Amino acid sequence: MEILKEAIIAPDKKIKCPICGKTNGIVTGQEIVRNYKIRCRGSRRGLEHYFVLNTEMEEK
Repeated sequence: MEILKEAIIAPDKKIKCPICGKTNGIVTGQEIVRNYKIRCRGSRRGLEHYFVLNTEMEEK
C-alpha cells in the first residue's frame, strides 16, 4: 500500500494538493475528516495522483 501525502489547508480554508498545488475544495472548519483519499483535479489519464485529507474541529 502506498503512503499518500497530506493535503495542504491554506489560510483561506482551501484544500490544496501537496503535489501540484491545485485547489480541490474548501473546508469550513466545522467538520472532522480522517484519512479521506482524494484524486487531484490536476490528475490526467496515466498521470494520476492522490492525497489524503485530515481535519479536526477547531477549538473555540
